[in-house]
Amino acid sequence: MHTVASGVRDDVVTMFCKRIAAIHKRGRDHLEALREAHRAESERLLGVFGEVLTAAREAGAGTGAGTAVPDGVGAAAVPGARVDERQAAEHAGRLVLKTLEQAGGVEALTAAHEAVSAHHGNNYFPLLDQHYRSHRSALFTLVEAVELEATSADRSVLDAVEFLTALRGAKAALVPEQFVVQRPGPDGKPVAVTLSIDVDAFTSLQWRKTVRDPARPGMLVRRHLEVCVFTYLAAELRSGDIAVAGSDSYANLHDQLMSWEECRPLVPAFCAQAGIPAEASALTRHYRDELAAVAAAVDAGYPGNTDLLLEGGSPVLRRRKGAERRPSAQQLEAAIHDRLPQRALLDILTRTAYLLRWHRHFGPASGSDPKIRGDVMGRYVLTAFAHGTLLGPTQVDAHMRGQVSVHELSLAGNKHTTASKIDAASVDVIDHFNRLDVASVWGDGKSAAADGTQIDTCEDNLLAETSIRYGGYGGIAYPARVQHLHRAVLPLHPVRGVGGGLHHRKAAEERLGDPARHHPRRHPRPVPAGLRPRRPLGFDLLPRIRNWHDLVFFRPTETVRYSHIDTLFGEAAVDWKLIETHWSDLLRTASPSGRTSCRR
Repeated sequence: MHTVASGVRDDVVTMFCKRIAAIHKRGRDHLEALREAHRAESERLLGVFGEVLTAAREAGAGTGAGTAVPDGVGAAAVPGARVDERQAAEHAGRLVLKTLEQAGGVEALTAAHEAVSAHHGNNYFPLLDQHYRSHRSALFTLVEAVELEATSADRSVLDAVEFLTALRGAKAALVPEQFVVQRPGPDGKPVAVTLSIDVDAFTSLQWRKTVRDPARPGMLVRRHLEVCVFTYLAAELRSGDIAVAGSDSYANLHDQLMSWEECRPLVPAFCAQAGIPAEASALTRHYRDELAAVAAAVDAGYPGNTDLLLEGGSPVLRRRKGAERRPSAQQLEAAIHDRLPQRALLDILTRTAYLLRWHRHFGPASGSDPKIRGDVMGRYVLTAFAHGTLLGPTQVDAHMRGQVSVHELSLAGNKHTTASKIDAASVDVIDHFNRLDVASVWGDGKSAAADGTQIDTCEDNLLAETSIRYGGYGGIAYPARVQHLHRAVLPLHPVRGVGGGLHHRKAAEERLGDPARHHPRRHPRPVPAGLRPRRPLGFDLLPRIRNWHDLVFFRPTETVRYSHIDTLFGEAAVDWKLIETHWSDLLRTASPSGRTSCRR
């Protein structure tokens, strides 16, 4: 019964979200149909406007209105100047009125302009009301059939839903932003409760223009308000910011974290360790000052930056031209090749296995000695070569000319190796490499980089799944590097949402110590990727930004302007109030206590 009830609640929410999506699709199609219907009228109005400009130009050219007046001399000092301007204006006015009259008259053109300009932009929100009316009762019923709960500190959408449900029986076109209702109190007597809605807290600028009546301050257009609130409710349900009690797909995932009451005593110590203020207001002030300082430094250094160029507000990195190699560099390269001759990969694997004995981790699951005839180390080296180079046992067998069979390589790979055994062998190689002097030449080990590679696996593998990024079925292996040299191939695991950033962090901690800077290939989620050094995650996550020409850089404040890089920023500033509102949610997610609770 519990499973069936959870499934029914999931179906109710899914139906609600799909119906809202269908309403928006019809609104967009309606707007496109109106544009297509008004296209001919728009072209006619543009033609009339062109004729008006032609008439004004002819009037100015025919009366000599273009006569120049010397600088420093007023029009009154030139007797013919004022007469020419008046004649030009009168002649232009007569030609313009004649043109407008021939096009149908001022009244008809005004009405046509209002009809066309009403749907000139991309705002289709005013058209949604027509497609919403037939679904209004069903949508209210779906919302009232489930118990909604906020999963974060922001309850603005949930309060708006409560506001709407109280107005379900309203018939007026306009409703106030605040009104009083009677509800039963603790003793059973009615109590006056004030309900209000703050549309600025969760709506966009286009929605605010749609739901407000400019002629009636404090009043909202009821139909548009209902569509607006239901739209944001569907978005919050899909994103998980609002959950449904007793549901499965739309359950409150934050319940798996520690509660804020449990996390609150741990906040001061955690923030001190991460190097960030423990109060929300102090945190936003700290971030705002740091963003302003960085932007000011970039603006001051832009004239001397020969690599960066702003073209139309988009950053462009110039391609550097390679300089001629100096004779000393060529001599150094020759000396390196002389001391480090070219080695075959199979020779390198054999030598490392002989010196480090990394193959000792391999063997049957029973733990007994492997029943391999002949050279055990050679068999495991060839197995690692076959699978590590992705050649496979068949290709290696073809090149070994009968020295080893496909069955022998497949048996060692499938029966004698596991993800944990390969991981242990990799750790041996990395640990011994870190002891070499050459490892310190590349850096101090505080930077790590990673990139994912899809590996084809069988469909019944528990570690494999469909990857949207790679467009195929298999597992993702993440090799973690420190300073592009230290390398540890991780076991296959599916990638979900975070783009490998958090997987990369965990791998680096286990194999490479605790690097302070992490460089995953890319990060599709802006919130985790934007956590910088000494931030809630305690490390500097610096991914490669993809499609950065399409990104909008927010200003520290709306009033700040820059001399050289101002076109890089949009008009909007960072919503610091939003960060303060969700500060407790960020701490519950990012703190070690929250992550431990989530794993538990």
